[in-house]
Amino acid sequence: MVYLEKNLRKRKGNNVTVEKSCGFIIYRKEEDEIKFLLLKRADKKEEYLEIPKGHIHEHESEIDCARRELFEETHLQNLKLIPNVILKTSYISSHTKDEKQFVFFVASTDDKIVLSKEHTDFKFVVLSRAKKILHEDWCRLLSQAEDRIKIEKK
Repeated sequence: MVYLEKNLRKRKGNNVTVEKSCGFIIYRKEEDEIKFLLLKRADKKEEYLEIPKGHIHEHESEIDCARRELFEETHLQNLKLIPNVILKTSYISSHTKDEKQFVFFVASTDDKIVLSKEHTDFKFVVLSRAKKILHEDWCRLLSQAEDRIKIEKK
């Protein structure tokens, strides 16, 4: 594989590009409910919410990318990371036919969120609400995160 640009896009066989992004599934426990942080994109007119993430740069570790992106998007940095939990998913873009890979870490924080210009709003939502507004792949990740959070809390 060879790098195509500064962020980690690698060319794979048959002209397929692999694009990797890393982020954090941030949660808070409120009134015995686990709620997940979702961000509203500024460049989308509809109610488009997402988990904080971004493209990895060449020579950057996954955790460093996730921390950098989270700070750039929310100014969060004091995290209580759940150790040894790394959640991954991928898909093939229907538009470009490129492979998109995602790596997420799970953490909580009580810090105040300060959004970048990339986002206009944020919400903390329970999993059942997230299932109504997010793609099933993201919901599967949140469900896995919730399972790990419950184990960690015991």
